[in-house]
Amino acid sequence: MLWLIGAAVAFIAIWPFAAERRLPMPDQTTGDFAQLSDGLTHYRWIGPDDGPVVVMVHGLTTPLIVFQTLAQGLARDGYRVLLYDLYGRGLSDCPKAPQTRAFFLRQLSQLLEDQKISDPIAVVGFSMGGAIGTCFAAAKPDRVKQLILLAPAGMTFNEGRFWWFCRTVPIVGDWAHALTARLILRTAVPDVLPTHSRHEIFAAQRAELNRRGYLPATLSSRRGMLSETLQNEHEAIAQSAVKVTAIWGENDQDIPLSAKDMLSKWNPSARHVVIADADHGLPYTHADEVLVAMKAALSCKK
Repeated sequence: MLWLIGAAVAFIAIWPFAAERRLPMPDQTTGDFAQLSDGLTHYRWIGPDDGPVVVMVHGLTTPLIVFQTLAQGLARDGYRVLLYDLYGRGLSDCPKAPQTRAFFLRQLSQLLEDQKISDPIAVVGFSMGGAIGTCFAAAKPDRVKQLILLAPAGMTFNEGRFWWFCRTVPIVGDWAHALTARLILRTAVPDVLPTHSRHEIFAAQRAELNRRGYLPATLSSRRGMLSETLQNEHEAIAQSAVKVTAIWGENDQDIPLSAKDMLSKWNPSARHVVIADADHGLPYTHADEVLVAMKAALSCKK
């Protein structure tokens, strides 16, 4: 009888991780890829070849498609926009290295080198991508002329108890995340018709849940990049020539508006735009308003 109990316990312990390993890898037969030191990175250029370069860094859970409308809007104004999938998302590889600041900065730096981008650029970072962009600008202020932050991480965020438990408790937290996170995230994504304006975004989010490595990547990011408070980095940027514009969602429950006050203290010269009635999905729910704010920031010469 004891062996049956032991076998059942072992099955329960192993099953979530075995299920993860049975998921397919992303289809890398089409698209543009750069072979970087940690693996393949999927990227996409939008806009004229001779336009000013804008590099957009997405957040924790949604791949580069989250910027599709914004990138197309910037391209129509003559900007050359580089989008890419962070490791573990979209069509990029999912290396097993901890997803720390150094990990993400290495990906971004190597991608810029691979694409032969040496002139100062504008960096747009959304949510966790805002934290990555902030760290990049603080480390290499000579490479960044504009930093546009959309509901950026690195200050304060509302983390549910389940996510906090998974992030802070080793082994058991990994097991709970592997067992439950997919269901929680799938439930949070609305099921809409293909004619719905946000269908592509929601479809991409659902597709992420069906690829191998995605859930471990997001948990690793929570323990790494997302766990950092970036006061020193923002204060360093404030002493540089990098212009900063932060765009916030008025009703954002993930990155609350109290983060705006923190950033104002750390970098008093940062400009702020609050998008009325927007939540954390503002890059696609309020793309028109965000695009206006972004274009104003990019065209600002002061």
